[in-house]
Formats: sequence, structure tokens, C-alpha cells
Amino acid sequence: EVSAGVEGDRDGRRGWSMVRGGAASGRAGYRSRVRAGQGESWMARILIVDDDESIRRLVRLNLADLYEIFDTGKPEEALALALEHKPDAILLELRMPGSSGFELCKTFTSFSATQLIPVFVISGEGGAKTKEFCRDLGAAAYFEKPVNFDALRASLVEALQKRRLERRSEVRVGLRVPMKISGRDSNGNAFSLPTTNEKVSKSGFLCAG
Repeated sequence: EVSAGVEGDRDGRRGWSMVRGGAASGRAGYRSRVRAGQGESWMARILIVDDDESIRRLVRLNLADLYEIFDTGKPEEALALALEHKPDAILLELRMPGSSGFELCKTFTSFSATQLIPVFVISGEGGAKTKEFCRDLGAAAYFEKPVNFDALRASLVEALQKRRLERRSEVRVGLRVPMKISGRDSNGNAFSLPTTNEKVSKSGFLCAG
């Protein structure tokens, strides 16, 4: 998985494009990439969890030029999607039928595989106590609907920059262990690749080609 953040405005970029991916089980994927100068970078990924399709569509319209978007209207799918796509940030609604956004927020911020992903609560529910409770659960920020997208973009850039700095400052241990990576490529074909890991840190490891 290769994921790199792209900050700033589109000014000065050349040849940016967006290709819409398939939609299944209430979710849609937007694979985006930009070309800056001679280099090409994949956009940072965002997972949206909200049962309101109109809100998910609005968020995509406002953020899809800067981020690769995955979304779901089914909160029971959210953790599996986070583990599958490894987003750089999660936008979460609190009130959804049959599910507690508070519990989901707690899961994201406490589960070892997702605890480093900043969670941004986007909800129609206001009130100082609710916001304080979400902060206590580990939410990075709280935005009431209707969303101020200028403030949300700024908050996302700040949080993702901080996350990258934290990753760079992690202690890396040299440890070579034979391993095999398997999965499916973009065409759905199964693959298996023998490799060895070279450096291990708190949030991941590097593999030799």
C-alpha cells in the first residue's frame, strides 16, 4: 500500500486526474492521483462513515480534489473498511441507525491497527458536553453540520502533517525476517510475493523488493 499526502491548493499542479472506482455494499471508492512536476503521488485516503448519502456526496464533492475517498453508510462495515484501505483520516457521524458513533469512535482510537488514524467527528449533534466527550474518546476534531469545509480542510492538513512527522520520528529496528505478501491486484488476480522485512517501527515495516 502506497499512500502519500498532497497539501496546498491545486495551483502549480499539472495533469491531475480522478478515476471513480466501483461501488459495493453501500460504499464507493475514488482513486485519485496528481502529477506535480515530473513526480506522481497518490493522495492521502479518507474514510467517511455516515448513513446520510447526501452528506457523503457533499463531503466527496468538497474533498475529492485533494484526497482519495472511501465511504460507507453502514457503520458495521466501518472497521473492516479501515483495515482494508488503511485511511489517513476518518470522518465519522455520531448518530446512525442501529449503531453508536461514540462506540465506533472509541474502537477506532483504541484498536491497535487504527489508533494512529485521526478521527474527525462530523455530526448534527452540538453541545459542549458532546464535544468534550468525543475529545475524551480521542477524536482529533469535532465539526457540526452544516460543515465549514474551509476549516475541515485546514484541520485535515494539520492532522496529516502531524501524523507524518510522528511516523518519521518513530524508532526503527533493523530486523530481517522472510515473509510472503499475498492478495489481489487491481484486476482481481491473485498474487503471492516472497520478500523480507528490513525495518520495523510501531506503525509498520519496510519490505525489500
